[in-house]
Amino acid sequence: MEQGVWQEIEQLYRKFQQLGISEAVDLAKQNLEAVLNLFSGNFERYF
Repeated sequence: MEQGVWQEIEQLYRKFQQLGISEAVDLAKQNLEAVLNLFSGNFERYF
């Protein structure tokens, strides 16, 4: 049973990678960090 769970996790992870979800999450995180930095006054990083 435990082996079946790990196989399912591997399949889901492959699907996650194929859909490009990790890249979308990274982009959303970068956008959020940029907005937070701009509002906190740390905007010199962007200019």
